[in-house]
Formats: sequence, C-alpha cells, structure tokens
Amino acid sequence: TEISNLKPETSRLQLLSERLLSLMLTTQEVVPQIVNTVLPEMLSPLPLQELYTSAVACYTAYNSHSPAPSGTNFRQFWRNWAGKEAPEKVSTADILELYGDKEFEGWDAAKCGQETQFLLSELRREYIKRHRRERASEMKKAEQEGDQARVQELAREFEVLGG
Repeated sequence: TEISNLKPETSRLQLLSERLLSLMLTTQEVVPQIVNTVLPEMLSPLPLQELYTSAVACYTAYNSHSPAPSGTNFRQFWRNWAGKEAPEKVSTADILELYGDKEFEGWDAAKCGQETQFLLSELRREYIKRHRRERASEMKKAEQEGDQARVQELAREFEVLGG
C-alpha cells in the first residue's frame, strides 16, 4: 500500500490496523461489524488505537440520534463530531480516509464485507499471537522464579489463546 511505502518499517499489524480504519472511515456499512468485533488493543500503534476509540465514541453518538441528524451519514457525522470532540485525530483520520477513498473506490458492499472479514480475522490472529508470546515469556520468568502456581495459571491462559 502507499501508506506502507512511505515507512518501510511499518509492521504487519499496523498495516492491517490502517486498512481496517480506512475501511471504517469510508464505508458506513461495515462500521457496525467492526465496532462489535474490534477491541482498541487489537490495533497498533497507540495513535491508531486512540483514533479507533474516538471513532467508536462518534459512532455511538451517531446512533443515539434517531433519525440521523438531517440525513447525515456516518462519515459526515464523524467530520463534524471529530472537529469538536477529537480535533487531534482529524489529520490522521483524513489521511486514512484519502487512502480508503482511493483503495476502495468502486467496491460494492459484498467486496467491502469480505475485506472486513479478512481484516478482522487477521487482526484477531495477530492479537492472539502477541498474547501467546507474552504468556510464554511470563511463563519462562515464573519458572525461573520457581512460581509453579503462576506457571500453571499462565499455561491455562496460553492454552485458551491457542484454541
């Protein structure tokens, strides 16, 4: 992607996070599924987690109006809301929206839905891998300290993450 070409050190997780947020900010139909599935900590880096948290707060505010304010779609509502409630997020969101406009131009709802499913699946996989690595590291430390109760607790968590 063009965003990644600017920063060769960009991680796979960040690329997935950027793409999902781009899709979320440009394709209203996928927003409910993303909001109902993604935890902020599944995204990386922290500024994208914060942007996502703001977008979820905006989506909640958007849905609390019925009907939507003067026929406004979520994207328009986001622009107005973010300008007042999260102005520090606007520039990052603008870049992701521009990327999304270009990347997803001409996509129908089915293709956007498939892409959303793929991104959610890959983000979940990355999230689980990261947590398994953390648990393995914690288990090793607990073993070195001779804390068998902690080792067993972490082993159970490790197993749950594997399944």
